[in-house]
Amino acid sequence: MSSTASPKTSQSDNPNRKRTLLICVAILAAAAFIAFAIFSTEPTAQKESATRKSAMLVETTTVNKGTFYPQIVETGVVTPSREIQLSSQVDGRIIRLHPEFVPGGFLKKGDIAVEVEAADYENMLQLRQSELLEAESELQLEMGRQAIARKDLALFESETAPDNTALVLREPQLAAARSRVDAANAALRQAQLDLDRTQIKVPFDAQLIRRSVELGSQISTGQPLAQLISADTYWVITTVTLSKIPSLQFPDPAHAGTTVRLRNRTSWPETIYRTGKLFRLIGSLEENTRLARVIIEVRDPLGRKTSDASVPPLLVGEYLEVSIRGKPLENVVRLERKYLRQNDTTWVMDAEGKLQIRKLGITFQDVDYVYVHSGLSDSEAVVTTNLASVIEGAALRREDDQ
Repeated sequence: MSSTASPKTSQSDNPNRKRTLLICVAILAAAAFIAFAIFSTEPTAQKESATRKSAMLVETTTVNKGTFYPQIVETGVVTPSREIQLSSQVDGRIIRLHPEFVPGGFLKKGDIAVEVEAADYENMLQLRQSELLEAESELQLEMGRQAIARKDLALFESETAPDNTALVLREPQLAAARSRVDAANAALRQAQLDLDRTQIKVPFDAQLIRRSVELGSQISTGQPLAQLISADTYWVITTVTLSKIPSLQFPDPAHAGTTVRLRNRTSWPETIYRTGKLFRLIGSLEENTRLARVIIEVRDPLGRKTSDASVPPLLVGEYLEVSIRGKPLENVVRLERKYLRQNDTTWVMDAEGKLQIRKLGITFQDVDYVYVHSGLSDSEAVVTTNLASVIEGAALRREDDQ
């Protein structure tokens, strides 16, 4: 026997289910509202920060006013003070050469560098001597004839016309005889001179750079024999800008000339240098650079008169660093060039610790320093630190400041 639920019971369960569902939805909505209210009313955390102004940390150097000597540093080239082509004044065959007649050899003033065969010139000298004796004898005979003519004139003076007196006294013949004696004397002197010139002598202490002949060479008048340069003095010629010329002290009756220091940076040890004297200002500008040319005189350039083995010899054509001390600059401030900023300014830390940008009046500049006549005072603190931001009046401090 089967049973079935009544339709009345199923209809009563359906309203209960709907009521339960509505209650759940209401609870969820209330929970969502409460959660939203909580999060929307929570206080917001805020980040607080404080900005503190700080002075820039710098280093400074104190500058002083006084009298300073600028150093003018340039590059110069070594040249001989005297240079000649030794040549012959006679023709002939070379029979003897000086032992030092080789490249690099040293010859003293008066040394016989080259000797030419002299036989022909000795014979010519003897010939001229005989010609002179003959002319002198002819002159003596003519003077005797003139003495006889004077006696004859005294006997026949009244019969002789005044215009013929000179002819009677043989004055033209006497003048010709004297002229022949003078000519013979001149020829004799020339023959002696030619004989002396067979010994070719050195005109000054010299070093031989190049020779063009050998023993036995046949040479002619004017032929170059060797190139000689002075061994006792060299010149170093350097160029400077025209603005630096007034700072150079050249020799005058009251001043011997400024001492100049010379160095070869590439081949000499750091502590080794040579010295010279400021000598002359050449009266024309260098053609390419339009700079002034200055001569520095160096005595004993090859170091032959010193016993100091560390003194390096100078070589012609060598490039040297030239350091010249200029005339004194008075009442100026000396500032290192690396602290000179753009547009001839520098940075100064004043007594209140503020940054000042100073425009400088510059008297002179050398390799390491600028010499300032205005814009800086004695004992002022110049900022040596490179600043990324430069603002007039910015606060500065030193590491040792409190």
